[in-house]
Amino acid sequence: MPTDLDSRTPRIAAYLRANIVEGGGGREGVFTIQHDRDDANIYRNYAVPDDGSEPDDAAVAGLIALFVELNRTPRLEYIPELAPALLSRLEAGGFRIERETPLLSCSPSVLPAPYPIGLEWPAAEDLAGLEEAARIQNEAFGATETTQSDVERLRQMVLRGGAVALIRDAETGAGLGSGVFTPPIASVAEIAAVAVRAAARGRGIGSSLAASLGRRAIEQGVDCPFLMASPEDEKGIYRRAGYTSFGRVLHISIPR
Repeated sequence: MPTDLDSRTPRIAAYLRANIVEGGGGREGVFTIQHDRDDANIYRNYAVPDDGSEPDDAAVAGLIALFVELNRTPRLEYIPELAPALLSRLEAGGFRIERETPLLSCSPSVLPAPYPIGLEWPAAEDLAGLEEAARIQNEAFGATETTQSDVERLRQMVLRGGAVALIRDAETGAGLGSGVFTPPIASVAEIAAVAVRAAARGRGIGSSLAASLGRRAIEQGVDCPFLMASPEDEKGIYRRAGYTSFGRVLHISIPR
């Protein structure tokens, strides 16, 4: 393992694997497998390797075969510095890099105010609130419909100790934005699915969501809140929300 690696990165890699297992995922050799039985979306179906993994060609072929059997795109998300020998094996097996996303984190001292005037944040916990949160997230990320599986996924997240944010207009009660922090494990949690309805963008809601989620995770004992962001969002909403980058996550798959 590189000596200059940020100390948070192995904790996050361990979290990614543990969160998958606690959510019902499985194992294939040195890989932990996230498989959504109801949704073929590539971001819900992927593998995370063990730190230091050096699988041979047969192990990579076995991973590919498993994803094919599950009718899912063979795909991984991982911190490349923690398994430096893996990339060449994957590329030899037909994998191609999709993108790299920055890893970001925050601390209480740099988080701005929770949200602008005129907005309120009730945590979404009942089915109606969770359904509205799921609908906002799906609209923002291009999903064509919101299903019961989407709502159940959020409900299970809350039951396991995570939280779903639902920012509303304080006057009308209309839902404007949503996001989550995932169930904490070993004082680590992920801030994810930060989404704002198109008509409400440009009001600082995305940054407010990210800051509020980070603050609430820290209040619940999380000392390593993290998120993965596009480079554009890193420089925009997340920097304004008090987040700074310290690593990267590699997204790699076999193109269909």
